[in-house]
Amino acid sequence: MQRAKDKAPADLSVLVLSLSIIIKMMIAMFSGVMEQNNKQTAIISYTEQTISRLKQTISDLQENIKDLQRQLNMDSHNSSKPPSSDGYKKVNKNRSLREKTGRKTGGQEGHKGVNMKLRYEPDEVNVHLPENVKPFHIYAHAQQTDKYLNVLKRDMW
Repeated sequence: MQRAKDKAPADLSVLVLSLSIIIKMMIAMFSGVMEQNNKQTAIISYTEQTISRLKQTISDLQENIKDLQRQLNMDSHNSSKPPSSDGYKKVNKNRSLREKTGRKTGGQEGHKGVNMKLRYEPDEVNVHLPENVKPFHIYAHAQQTDKYLNVLKRDMW
């Protein structure tokens, strides 16, 4: 039994020695892990700051784009710019809200037209002749062809 008591402290000292070595190794590993954790925390913090700066830059650039598009869409119709600054851009003037029916423009077939009737007997007839031409030349030529003596009929108001 004495032998077991002598052997126990020796075994215990070896056990304590090996446990202290294991603890030192674990402390070294833990300090390495803590150092890596601190580095990763710093990297994450820097990345979050970078992301927030980039988000701010993106929102500023989007505001600039909207402002530039608004300026680009301005012309003489919706601003105080002169028409000469419009450039060669064509404006679509088809603003009608009516839907197409497929019919041709103008009077439709079968529609009876309404207009003012001319009087059968005018009150007076005015003949207008050119001043530089002698009247007998016109009448002589008019006897040969009637196309120069077409009379325009109009109502006088």
